[in-house]
Amino acid sequence: MPVTVKQINQIVEDDGVNKLDNVEVFSICLVGTIKSVEAHATNMVYRISDGTGLIECKAYVDKDGASTSKFGDCQ
Repeated sequence: MPVTVKQINQIVEDDGVNKLDNVEVFSICLVGTIKSVEAHATNMVYRISDGTGLIECKAYVDKDGASTSKFGDCQ
């Protein structure tokens, strides 16, 4: 489901199910610009903007560092 950051912030949980406008949300697609990246020992934190708002996303790093190389080009 394509959504905006503003819509992501409007998602509500109803009996353990995430819903947006009474529609179950289980997978989303967000297109935006990475505004900042912070590398930590266990994760990478990305702040992404799409013009409707700013959201913080985390990508967890595997023990072998595989996730770091997977997201290494994201800046």
